[in-house]
Amino acid sequence: METSHIDVEVPPIGKVSVFVRRWGGDTRKVLLVHGWMDSSRRWHRLAPYLASQYEVWALDLPGCGHTPLIPQRHATLKLYAEIVTSLSEQISEGNGLHGVIGHSMGGILSLLLLRAPRLAAKRIIACGPPIEGVHYLKPLANRTRFVATCLSVFQAFRAGIRKLSSERITLGAHGMPEFPKHRRRMLPDAYADALTAAILLKQTCNYNLFGELDILHKEVSRELASVDSGLRCPESATFILRGQHDPFCSRHAAIQLAEMLGSLFHEVPGCLHVPFVERPSLTYPVLKEFLD
Repeated sequence: METSHIDVEVPPIGKVSVFVRRWGGDTRKVLLVHGWMDSSRRWHRLAPYLASQYEVWALDLPGCGHTPLIPQRHATLKLYAEIVTSLSEQISEGNGLHGVIGHSMGGILSLLLLRAPRLAAKRIIACGPPIEGVHYLKPLANRTRFVATCLSVFQAFRAGIRKLSSERITLGAHGMPEFPKHRRRMLPDAYADALTAAILLKQTCNYNLFGELDILHKEVSRELASVDSGLRCPESATFILRGQHDPFCSRHAAIQLAEMLGSLFHEVPGCLHVPFVERPSLTYPVLKEFLD
């Protein structure tokens, strides 16, 4: 399914001019939040599919895609979550979005919307979030400068591959050539600034969503216990989605988080980390059913 997007200008969030793409024009609005070392290009398959029923927005986080860098000391998951929250309020004009879909690191950011003082979205989908970090990558990820150098070399290699590739060859999600049957094209803006990416990788690999959301869960429980049930504000419905063989999102942790939040949980068979790209025919109906 091919549907063209438009680039949208939104007021700066703080001092950050965030780049945003938009598909469709329905009154129900859905925001897509990409993951680590990625950009709004990640949604090139999912967004047109959703645009038939929703107005779909996708942003480039700072240092990724077309959104400019911020000072490296400010490149934190907390700040990125605040940017996503502020953008959600702008898009929905303070009324709360119909849905937010976050992938990988973006899945963490989407779930942190639960900590917003006002309802940010009625439906929140976290696809493949590294809930307890990525333990086996921590020793490497904690060497920020080394990782940044490796990423710079990788980006230079990838740029060289693009130059040498014929028009019949496209690049896959990891920058390697693919045959035309895949029909997947990752453009040059799909990767972050190397040092920013290394800083965010360190934070993501050491992050623990349980700690953040357990505090929220206790706070909400105390507040609701002191308020009459007829006056309670509506809460976001959440959905944890992962590929069956996802190396970054533990099945055990995903189920445990879903139980803690009272979320739905679904596993897409035969997939790794990006089920909506790997097996869209199995993933799209599940997303649609939850959003509807």
